[in-house]
Amino acid sequence: MTDSATACKPNPYRSTGWADAFLSVYDEQKLMEAERQQPADPRTSFQRVSDQHAVANRMTNGLVWTGGYFSGQYYKPAFEYVGLKSDENPLFKLFITKTNRAFAGLQSGRDKDVVEDATEKLLALDEPYITVNGDMRGVIRIDLDCVFDSIEHMRMAVSACLSEHAGIPAMPNFAVSHISATNKVIRPHLVWLLENSVCFTAAGRAAPRTLFSQVEKGLCAALVELGADPGGLSNSGRLKNPVSPFWHTEVIAQAPYHLDQLTCSVDISVSEQSLTKKVMASAVPDGLASANGETLTSNSFFNVLRSYAFNQVRLFKSENKEFSDFAEAIESYALSIAAAEQKTRKLACNVSGRVAAWVWQKYDPSKAQKARQQRGLLADEVKGLNLQQRQALGGKSTASRRRKASLMACRNVYSALISQDIKPTQKAVAIGAGVSERTVRSYWSALTS
Repeated sequence: MTDSATACKPNPYRSTGWADAFLSVYDEQKLMEAERQQPADPRTSFQRVSDQHAVANRMTNGLVWTGGYFSGQYYKPAFEYVGLKSDENPLFKLFITKTNRAFAGLQSGRDKDVVEDATEKLLALDEPYITVNGDMRGVIRIDLDCVFDSIEHMRMAVSACLSEHAGIPAMPNFAVSHISATNKVIRPHLVWLLENSVCFTAAGRAAPRTLFSQVEKGLCAALVELGADPGGLSNSGRLKNPVSPFWHTEVIAQAPYHLDQLTCSVDISVSEQSLTKKVMASAVPDGLASANGETLTSNSFFNVLRSYAFNQVRLFKSENKEFSDFAEAIESYALSIAAAEQKTRKLACNVSGRVAAWVWQKYDPSKAQKARQQRGLLADEVKGLNLQQRQALGGKSTASRRRKASLMACRNVYSALISQDIKPTQKAVAIGAGVSERTVRSYWSALTS
């Protein structure tokens, strides 16, 4: 990060000036896009007519949601949305230009883990999750695993974190999130828009690509205290869709950025190793005073909360309650075992928010059932063994299952890279599979054979 103020150019656009300039050519750009050779359309005639009917119905009657959960955890009451959300702000239209066309890489869906190739872009733009153009990248997304008390609380917290790295923070253009019934902001995606996208194809220059990646890591590092997820950087092209009526999109910064502007607001020297260390260091405090006056170590406090959260999550999931309800319950429990001092309570809330988000996301009823079945499979083998011998046998069984799961994950990522004509590297496989490079190296011969 440079200390030279002259190296940082101010945003040359006022919000209205940028909007006027952009909108004056927006319609023309759409016409030019329509005149270009369109991607091959694999649909049958029936599918094409059906999709066109769906588009006409959407434009006439709007988006109709009968109420319920989407993405497994967010409840949205019934609503009808007439018109297009992209008409509400010029930045929304700019965001649309950062996405692909149908049949040319655009994917969307109701669940972040299940997105499909879009057949009609207008319909895809309604879906809660969407992918942006990976060849020409003009969107930076940071995922916050955190719950804020209000929109204003979120703004102040983000501003405070970013201000530590620059006098004037480069605030995101959007915060895209679910708003609970109690007005809490649930796990927002922060989005920065670049006016000029960065080319990530072989035709693009290496320096802008590197700078783009460093800015991503810098923003993530600056927001670690708020639960910024470094794992999300490996899949930052998929995000909560700012122009989807399913989310609340809070517009914060009114004009897009140039990449060099963002370099002045973050530390671009952050490495993957230092980012990981910062995340681990901020996961839990060094220690917390308990309600009884004793000191709880970070590990013990974390483990107590995690155990309690796992005991509660099945009940909340089975009753189709919202994540915000679960987070409040974990926070209440954390405060009940923490001291009354303001600092201690703040740290307790910080830890409880991270634990709640992690457990809610990781809990899988099928895996829990498998774990119970696995314990049953070992029942005969542990008969007659003492506690130490039982623990050793259970540890070996768990380690074996984890090795198999890691190998399978690495194989899936390796095959996916091959299918996309991308040369697999140990680093790429490690990032995609969520394991260490050391683990990938141990499996490499099995993957390449």
